[in-house]
Amino acid sequence: MMHCMLLLHGCLTLHGQGDALADSLKKKLLSAGDDTTREAILKDLFWHYRRVNVDSAMVYAGQWLDHSRNTGHVYGVAESLYGYGVICKVKGDYTRAIGFFAQARQYYEESGSAAGIISCITESASINIKQGNFDQALIDLHAAQEYYHDSIPAEKMARIYNMTGSIYQALGQYDKSLEYHNKSLDINKKESFELGISVNYNNIGNVYRDMKMIPKAIENYLESLKIKEKIGDRIGIASIYNNLGLAWLESGDYAKAIQYHNKCLQLNRETGDRQSISTSLINLGLDYLTAGDFNKAMAYSLEGLEMSLEAGIVENISEAYSILSKASAGSGRYRDAYYYHRKYMTYSDSLMNDRVMEKIARLENRYAMEKKEKEIALLNIDREKQKINLQKQKPYAT
Repeated sequence: MMHCMLLLHGCLTLHGQGDALADSLKKKLLSAGDDTTREAILKDLFWHYRRVNVDSAMVYAGQWLDHSRNTGHVYGVAESLYGYGVICKVKGDYTRAIGFFAQARQYYEESGSAAGIISCITESASINIKQGNFDQALIDLHAAQEYYHDSIPAEKMARIYNMTGSIYQALGQYDKSLEYHNKSLDINKKESFELGISVNYNNIGNVYRDMKMIPKAIENYLESLKIKEKIGDRIGIASIYNNLGLAWLESGDYAKAIQYHNKCLQLNRETGDRQSISTSLINLGLDYLTAGDFNKAMAYSLEGLEMSLEAGIVENISEAYSILSKASAGSGRYRDAYYYHRKYMTYSDSLMNDRVMEKIARLENRYAMEKKEKEIALLNIDREKQKINLQKQKPYAT
């Protein structure tokens, strides 16, 4: 399996990239004279580092949360907890991310922020999409729409459309997927929301790549890349480099695949996202394996495997062992190939078992949802019958 980057535009605020901005904000923080100004600067520092360095972002999320709690600012507590959730999601710690979004939602409800509630619900939905829990994700997105009203930024609805498009892509319903992604794109263009537009182009590219329409995929990835470079979204740029590498690999241009995956690796090392670093290394291993350079395939895959084992990323571990087995066989090291193949089968079986359990859970969720819908339908029928009976019991006017 090749690791494609799906983008769900989890944060809706984006600041320019570069040390000059961070230095300026830090100076302002030192001289901030009131609590409101100090909180605003901590928030800006968090969102700046969210797209530059996730570990630094986590530090400022903590300072922002402490400050909001100390000053009794409920909305600030909600926003900072939401920020914590965003970073945990980026780092692949989905359990903690969902926990933070649930906490943030409670504070958003207390402060009366429907927009904040929608953000928490859609973030949880995005995690369900990543984990293949599509039925639950659709339930989440439906719940988010219930909170939507005209005074909420249109970008929120654009995001819901974007995520719905990603669900239909995963289900193989590509026409429906493109329909929803284009609905999202239309809203984001109308609102001049550049981050959202860049996400739309990336995800439309992913759909075309699944449809084996590689030139269309590359065209959309490059549109996304232009915007991400303009707004300084370094983590987003790395994701596009990754997807371009995969597209060029599928088209048979190994040199360009290696070029873009190397660019992706360099940026991921700078931003410190270990899961993305391991994915980049393994994708480079796949590039070199496909190109027939078995030694480099093994070198990159081994490094990616080591990081994946440390982080417990089962899918990456399985993919790394698969590449190592094929590269060993290609270079005549059949004993090593057999060893790596057995390792691959172990982790592949583990992944398969996890997916079977997820499928069972999804079927159970669907059954529960259909049962609830039937119960509601029967209740509505009973109410209608009662109304009719009451009408029959009313005496006619004389």
